[in-house]
Amino acid sequence: MATLLVSYRLVVSPTYAQHTGFLAALKSGAGGCVRLSEGSYVMDTDQSPTAVYEMLKRYVHQNDLLLVLRVSRPYFGQHAIDVVEWLNARL
Repeated sequence: MATLLVSYRLVVSPTYAQHTGFLAALKSGAGGCVRLSEGSYVMDTDQSPTAVYEMLKRYVHQNDLLLVLRVSRPYFGQHAIDVVEWLNARL
C-alpha cells in the first residue's frame, strides 16, 4: 500500500453535494484515511497518485486546487495523537 497526501481547495463555491461527493470518492479509494486539516487527508491505497487524482478530478473545477503526492518517513511536527498514531502505523 502507498500512503498519499491529498491536498485540495474547492475554490468555486462548492455545493454540499460536490463536497460530499469529493470526500466520499476520496474515502472510497482508501484503505483508510485520516484528516490532517480542512483541506488535506492522508490515505492508504493501492492506487498511484495519478489514479487518485483521476478519480477525484471530476469534483473539481478549473480554479480549484488538487494535489496528490506520496508520503514517507521521516516526517516531523505535532498533531492530534490519533493522527500521529495513524501515521506511525503506516509509514
